[in-house]
Amino acid sequence: MNDDDTKSIIEIVKEYIPDPRYRIRLDDLVTREIRKLLTETSDEIFPVQTTDVTTEEFVERLNQYEYIIQDIQSTTILLSHLGTEEHRPVLRKIMARGIDEKSASSGGVIWLTLRYYPSLLLLYSGGISAIFSGNYENLFTIFNTTIGPKYSGGREREIIKIVVRAALELERTEIFKTLPGYERFYVPKSEYLYKALQPILDDLLFLGNSYESIFDRFEAFLSLVYADLDSDEKDRVWGPPGRFAYKHRDRGNESGPFFELLREAKTQDKNWPPLKAGFFRGSYERFQEISANYEQLIGRLNWF
Repeated sequence: MNDDDTKSIIEIVKEYIPDPRYRIRLDDLVTREIRKLLTETSDEIFPVQTTDVTTEEFVERLNQYEYIIQDIQSTTILLSHLGTEEHRPVLRKIMARGIDEKSASSGGVIWLTLRYYPSLLLLYSGGISAIFSGNYENLFTIFNTTIGPKYSGGREREIIKIVVRAALELERTEIFKTLPGYERFYVPKSEYLYKALQPILDDLLFLGNSYESIFDRFEAFLSLVYADLDSDEKDRVWGPPGRFAYKHRDRGNESGPFFELLREAKTQDKNWPPLKAGFFRGSYERFQEISANYEQLIGRLNWF
């Protein structure tokens, strides 16, 4: 019997990451987990033709996806947190291959867009882990992984654009507002993810009371990066407002996650780690332009 047969995937990945001898084994393990994920989340298992979706059916499918993805999600968290340059191709493979068999098809909009939920979980899980460790090179890999034209509507496109746009389509159905306890939330999808991701991230990274601030910082950064990439394609600045944006509604309060990013970037200028990693074209002026426009955008949101 192989020793790995008696270990959890978390134990195996923790053993593989720091040892260069296990680089190929780690890649093989990730490939197996991706294939398993694609098989277990196929349209045959999760049909998309139903147009009338009840809250109970929606919650059940959310929970099924969350259960199926646990192993590759744990692997992504550990790679994002502990991984170095040599592990970034593996991170890139997780982000790209976990999504590249979702071709366009007919069906109900809720089920069609929810197919991207596992990728959204990986985007958040890996991103929060990288934010926690201050590893913006890994975060850059996660956000800027591209997918080929076959699965992205005719041209290469960053994963962040595909996943965020699918999440936006899902939000527009207001299905998250039908969940018990989420009826009054202004950003129910964000609030749901905040609660759904906490157990696994806290278990692996021991975030404790810092989880909320790290989650909000991630969402604020995600929105600014999306706004930067999207502005190249469209003549506008827009990014998905999350919990951080609701907290920003009191513009006299400059202690929120969005303002923290602005102050940090201003203080460190070109030495700010996200810029050195390649975000915002490595330019503080570019970040300043995007963040100023984005601040105006969320300042106009009607939270009342």
